[in-house]
Amino acid sequence: MAASRKPSNRAIRALIEEVEAGGWSVTPPAGKSNIWKAKCECGIHMEHIHQTPFSPGYAKNKLAKFKRMWSGMRRLFVEFLCAPMLATTALKG
Repeated sequence: MAASRKPSNRAIRALIEEVEAGGWSVTPPAGKSNIWKAKCECGIHMEHIHQTPFSPGYAKNKLAKFKRMWSGMRRLFVEFLCAPMLATTALKG
């Protein structure tokens, strides 16, 4: 975990650990806030994780959203960064 302040909800704690394992940096809430902030490695994407959610399926839904973002970022990386580099190397060879 990013800090010593851990959420009491096991599902939220597992969500934060999985998000950190996915390469995001997670910062704990500041002051009396109950919102964790997750930032992508690129610095463009940011998502909030509520420490005390109202919905019982919040952690599951939030993890699904992170996974959609991961797959979208991976697809963009392959299509727009790798494909042009592969095309230029194919033209040279």
